[in-house]
Amino acid sequence: MKRKISRLFLCIVCLFLITSNVAYADSVDNFIKGENDILVLATITDIVDNSVVIEPFSCLKNRISGTDTVLPDTVTLNKFRYYYCNEHAESFNVPKIGDNIIISLGKNTNSYYLKNGVYKTDTVDVKNMRVLVPTSAKGEECEGKLVSLSYFISTGCSYDRFVYQNGMVKVNENNAEVTLYPSVKNTEKLITYVGKDGKEMSSKEEDVIIGGINLTLDNNDGVWIYAIITIFAGLIFGFIVIGGLNKFISRKNNKS
Repeated sequence: MKRKISRLFLCIVCLFLITSNVAYADSVDNFIKGENDILVLATITDIVDNSVVIEPFSCLKNRISGTDTVLPDTVTLNKFRYYYCNEHAESFNVPKIGDNIIISLGKNTNSYYLKNGVYKTDTVDVKNMRVLVPTSAKGEECEGKLVSLSYFISTGCSYDRFVYQNGMVKVNENNAEVTLYPSVKNTEKLITYVGKDGKEMSSKEEDVIIGGINLTLDNNDGVWIYAIITIFAGLIFGFIVIGGLNKFISRKNNKS
C-alpha cells in the first residue's frame, strides 16, 4: 500500500512539473501570437492594495480591431505577477514600483486588464530595450523562450515565426537561418541578466563562486581568474606531493 501511495505521489509531482513547464512555454507563445490585445511598454508607478498602476510609454501593437491606440496617462490594473517560469524564476515574478515592463492589455468598455502576459524590460525605449532574465534561468529552456520574446518585441512585434528545436531558437532572416539561442553574440543583444541581488548585469558577465564569495565577472576577467585558480591548485598539489615524498624518504632513512 505504501509503495502505491509513493508511486502515486511521484506521478503527481512529475505531472505538476511537466504541466508547469508547458504552461510557461504556452504563456510566451500566447504573448507573441495573442489576439484581441494591445502590447504596451510601460513603467509601474504605484502598487496599492490589490492594484498596480502603470504609466504607458508606447503602444507597440494594437491587435484589437476598431480600438484607438491612444492610452490614458495611467492605467490601473488588478494586482498581478510576472509570467516568468515558476521553476527557475519564482522570486522574480513579484512586481515592484519603478519596474519597466512589456504588457499585453485587453480592453473592456471603460477599462483595461492584463490579458496575455507581462514581463520585465530594462527600459521602455523599444530601440534599446532588452527583456530582463534572472541568472537562475541561464541555460534553461525558458531562457530561449525569453530571447525569442525580446526578438519579437525588437521587430515591432511583427516577427513570430520562431523555430524551437533541440534547445535552440532560430529565425529566418533574408532567406538565411539564424540561431538566436544559444548564441552569445545574438543573446547579449536581446536580454539582460539580473543577479540575485536584483542588479542588472551584462550577458557577458557570469557568477563565479570562489571560497563562498559570489563574484560577478566579465568573461575576459574570468579567464585570468581561472588561470590564477589553476596555478594555486597546482601549487597546493605540488606541496602535497613534495610533503609526501619527504615523509617517504624520512621513513626510508629511519629504517636504514
